[in-house]
Amino acid sequence: MTVPLENQLPSMSPDQVSIETKKPDESPPIDAFGDEEFAEVKYKVLKWWQCGILMVAETISLGVLSLPAAVAGLGLVPALILLIGLGILATYTGYVIGQFKWRFPQVCSMADAGEVLMGRFGRELLGMAQLLFLVFIMASHLLTFTMAMNTITDHGTCSIVFGIVGLVISCAFSAGRTLDKMSWLSIASFASIFVALIITMIAVGVENRGTPPQAFVATNLVTGFTSAANIVFSYASHSTFFNMIAELKTPRDFPKALTVLQCIDISLYVVAAVVIYWYTGGDAASPALGSAGPLVSRIAYGVALPTIIIAGVINGHVASKSIYLRLFAGTDHMHKRNWIATGSWIGIAFALWGLAWIISSAIPVFSDLLSLITALFGSWFTFGLPGIFWLYINRGLWFSSYRKLLLTILNIACICIGVILRESRLLSAAFFAVSLIGRGLSNQDEPSSSDDPVMAEHRKDVSIASNFRLSSFPNEILLAIAEHLNTDQDLNALVRVCRQFYILLNYNLYQNHLKRGGSQGLLWAAAHGRERTVRLFLEHGADLEYKSEKTGENAFILAAKSGHVSILNLLIAQGVDVTVKENGEQTALDWAIIKGHAEVVSIILALNKLDINGNNAASETPLQLAADRGCKEIVEMLLESKQINVDQESRNRSPLVRAGEKGHFDVVKVLVDHGSNLDYFDLSNCTAMHHAARQGNEAFLDLLLSLGASPDVFSGGCSTPLICAVEGDHLGIVKKLLTRDDVDLNQKTPYYQFASLTIAAQYGKVEIVKCLLASGRVDVNLQTLQKQTALWQACREGRTEVVKLLFADPAINPNIPDGAGETPLLSAIRWKQLSVLDLFFERDDVDWQSSNKKGETPLLLAVSKGMNPIVEKLIAKGARIDCPDSFGRTPLLWAKWNRDRAMEAILLAYAKRCDYRPCMSIRERINMLEGLTESSILMKAAQVQQ
Repeated sequence: MTVPLENQLPSMSPDQVSIETKKPDESPPIDAFGDEEFAEVKYKVLKWWQCGILMVAETISLGVLSLPAAVAGLGLVPALILLIGLGILATYTGYVIGQFKWRFPQVCSMADAGEVLMGRFGRELLGMAQLLFLVFIMASHLLTFTMAMNTITDHGTCSIVFGIVGLVISCAFSAGRTLDKMSWLSIASFASIFVALIITMIAVGVENRGTPPQAFVATNLVTGFTSAANIVFSYASHSTFFNMIAELKTPRDFPKALTVLQCIDISLYVVAAVVIYWYTGGDAASPALGSAGPLVSRIAYGVALPTIIIAGVINGHVASKSIYLRLFAGTDHMHKRNWIATGSWIGIAFALWGLAWIISSAIPVFSDLLSLITALFGSWFTFGLPGIFWLYINRGLWFSSYRKLLLTILNIACICIGVILRESRLLSAAFFAVSLIGRGLSNQDEPSSSDDPVMAEHRKDVSIASNFRLSSFPNEILLAIAEHLNTDQDLNALVRVCRQFYILLNYNLYQNHLKRGGSQGLLWAAAHGRERTVRLFLEHGADLEYKSEKTGENAFILAAKSGHVSILNLLIAQGVDVTVKENGEQTALDWAIIKGHAEVVSIILALNKLDINGNNAASETPLQLAADRGCKEIVEMLLESKQINVDQESRNRSPLVRAGEKGHFDVVKVLVDHGSNLDYFDLSNCTAMHHAARQGNEAFLDLLLSLGASPDVFSGGCSTPLICAVEGDHLGIVKKLLTRDDVDLNQKTPYYQFASLTIAAQYGKVEIVKCLLASGRVDVNLQTLQKQTALWQACREGRTEVVKLLFADPAINPNIPDGAGETPLLSAIRWKQLSVLDLFFERDDVDWQSSNKKGETPLLLAVSKGMNPIVEKLIAKGARIDCPDSFGRTPLLWAKWNRDRAMEAILLAYAKRCDYRPCMSIRERINMLEGLTESSILMKAAQVQQ
């Protein structure tokens, strides 16, 4: 008789039991990482919270960026149902993946799971599917990085360049072989996307410029499935779950990590998608960060750069790990740091990222790329395969109980959802997505910053299609057709049909562009160094002084900015206005200096038409710009002009100071040789020495001293360089200045009369205090405007180490009062600086009966502060207890008012032992003590008189 399966494996839950049983002598399979007890590289060290953060960073990245557009495509109500429903379902399917891993510990990837299901064929099938899926996601991140950089820089360079930059950065971050190292990057990843979404939501809420939101929208099959597929993609991180569980220190903790992930992503998805859609309506962009205005989009993309990079790196890490395990599982290289292991890992990562870059460069449409990825893999990994996993580990038990029956139906439904989403998306939308991608590629012919708007004359792919029927039309008809085309793109496409059209219609291309787009093409050609195109535009009547509406730049400024000398000379010959300024008040000369184009600067200066001392919007002159950037050759060109003001400043910095702060010391020497004043006072009333000392720039200070700058020049704004160095805590600068005999160590600040020692003591700069005292030239008892000494300041702030150093100086006077008559001892008591007070009790030259202008003695002040141990020490030092302050309050009265019984006992005990004459009658003093009877008053009075 066969024993029931539950009785064979009573320790396992039914969800984890398989119908297959092992032979008694068969050892259980282990994972690919093996025993790592003495391994050099350990993989299975991931904590559950690290795993959760990794999953959050990997999931909440690209997916959330397409959700507002998905809500716009479905309507608010259907989208919310899908967001929450699919999120809950994704939580369950993620848990099923954890169950499958527990049942089969050897599973470390989808490939291993496929081998369990279908043997070698399943391993290859799911392994390849996972790898392709991850590579496509990596491509999506590279594409998003390119879009972000284009947005941030306003298409500052070619998109391919940005793609290569993203490729290099991603490869660099993929160097680590273990996921626990990636978990720390994941924190920054989640923080960045969270902040970026908050910025975007605030921005769209403030602008509120979209179409009204709708609960339900009329949509078509393609749009609906595209939106649903993008929602599925937002939860499609299940393909990496096996790899992450495999590196968990305790795989049974996976549900904790899964809970962290799903709670965060469902909440964030719903809030971000609904808020952005609510304020943008049908105008919601994909990615969502583009829904805000241009400036906010730049800020949001800049903040989101970490997650764009790191989330892609996590997927790249998992993809690389799958191949790495396939190559080295079971070998010593797996846990070594030798050149074979490290080199192989880097090579695999670089190859995968290279493939991802090729894909991202070929498919430049974000939403459609996500839709295509989801159609091929996302729904299957997220819903379909987990359903199959559950059916496999519970085969034979599908109908064993009511609960099992419900779970069976649920998992079959998951499989159906995966199949429906995949097949329907493939049939109805995959081809449409591919067509959109193709259209996106053709759209590269449109005017942009990285493609010539009218450059049919430069196309190398003009085909010869002599058999094309349209070519048999008379030229008049072809010209009429060209004139009625609405866009440059359409006309450009017609010109490219065949060489006949190219020759005939090339002129129309320029005329059409000038008629419809002004002289934008001239600006583009000037910026990109297309001299022939510039000539053609000018021949066709382009406006030589045409400016960009956005930046205010004309062709001359753009040519100077890019360093295109031949175009510059061409424009000058045409009579362009060389003095024109763009919106930032920068001239062509300014931009040539900023970009370091010395030849361009030479050409413009030779024209002698610009004010060489003119300011831009930031009040910067050409000389300041050149000095700030260390352009020695350009600085020398500018200094050759007799009209140049060598010390003209901006933002409280002269050219000499700006060059020195940036370390351009060769420029500093050139400026000094041409008459720059080393002791020139700028608008902040500081010289170059003050700036060098304040910033701790020792090299600049050494150069200034060697050139003859005054080391002790006094400024009404910031006193001396020594005081600037002390305030900035620049010990090296202080030491250099102390070696100079011409530096006055006792010079004070202009307003509050603080000397360098006083400042150092106040802020506890111990090493600087040591140096000042060791010099032997500092007055330790020097007072400020309010008569406070360095010791007084140190006592007030509780700078114990500084007080020790000051007490060690034989010239110190510990009893000098400030303007209110308060000594350092009183200051320390008032601020309860106990460690400082201990140092006072070690000295014999302290005035224990000193009082301030209010008549407060150290003992009275200590009693009022409730400092019992200090009171006892003061009494031991001979402090009197009968001296009242200017209001007649004695220490005993303070103790009574504070209801400090212990303090009263200390004072009364001392009164019994001592014979003193109170400053007020005993009757008056004791009558003020509340709660005492007449007899007790007389008794205490008699005790005191005795």
